[in-house]
Amino acid sequence: MKTAGTSDPFMIGLISMLPYAVASLGIILIGRNSDRTGERRWHLGACALAGAAG
Repeated sequence: MKTAGTSDPFMIGLISMLPYAVASLGIILIGRNSDRTGERRWHLGACALAGAAG
């Protein structure tokens, strides 16, 4: 990330934290939706597919 434009360790930390923050929010939202609808298979399948694509 230093070659991408910043050499400040704090900014590098913030940039590298973003995917994990988005994933944590996604885990909470997908879990809530799965509990609310009572549907597990499609939620699991979509998450597994997204993980395999990643």
